Amino acid sequence: MGVIKGSDWGGSRITTFQTCKQKYYLGYEYPHPEGGNGLISIEDKVAPAKGSLIHLGLQHYYEGLIAAPAADKGPLIVASIKRALDQVEKFDLPAEVVPLLKDEIISALDQYFQKYETDDFVPLEVEKPFNLKIGNLVHTGIIDLFGMWKDDYFVIDHKTTSLRTDQFFKKFRFDLSLMGYAKAKSEQLGRPVNVLINAIRFKKDKAMTVELEREPIMYSPGELDEHFIRTIEVERRNIEVCKAEEFWPKSGSQCVQVWGDCEMRRMCVYNDPAMAKTFYGARSEREK
Repeated sequence: MGVIKGSDWGGSRITTFQTCKQKYYLGYEYPHPEGGNGLISIEDKVAPAKGSLIHLGLQHYYEGLIAAPAADKGPLIVASIKRALDQVEKFDLPAEVVPLLKDEIISALDQYFQKYETDDFVPLEVEKPFNLKIGNLVHTGIIDLFGMWKDDYFVIDHKTTSLRTDQFFKKFRFDLSLMGYAKAKSEQLGRPVNVLINAIRFKKDKAMTVELEREPIMYSPGELDEHFIRTIEVERRNIEVCKAEEFWPKSGSQCVQVWGDCEMRRMCVYNDPAMAKTFYGARSEREK
């Protein structure tokens, strides 16, 4: 079985359906006027862009560690920060926010590499896609980082936030994406694999300090089989019910969050092909 693209049927897709079925329909099923299915906003926002850039810098760093574990880390750190900065221009952001964003990226990655200079984490794989068979279904994903930490196997997931980390970590105890990563690697290796959330919290102060914390999650085999597997099976059936009924209920509580409006709010309020054509691209076309 070939590897299916991680965004096809991953935990984030199922979580979107659980969050708001109308958002799921717009994001994955809606026929775009210019071809393809599912809508993706063409407007980038600073917070998600910041998270993506940090992710790119860490990806480059750990790939370098795997390729040359005994090499001097100094040049690799500089190259990793440069890798993140080189991608800033690819985001559609207002010109006035770019200088501050670059400074925040430099500061955050510099603090990260200083704190974990003598890290006891040993990277083994970076950005590894997987397929997980669940009955006649295929669950997919891409694992940020996998390796050894404190003499055990861990899937590492990079997260950026402005929330206090003690609050932030509570969101992920039963996160379907993380549980999928753990289940897939556990089946591959024939032994338990844990999850480590690698959090970078932007404190938004003038000194551009970040809080760096890691939170391990140990899932029992029962949790992965009972909660994860059964949840995926049930929600995939529910998606088919909505398709058959041609009805996707809205969850009004999700329209506006602390970080702003839902990216699909325009289409929820003004469901118009012209709106889709102006403000959104097609997900299926972007992900080819």
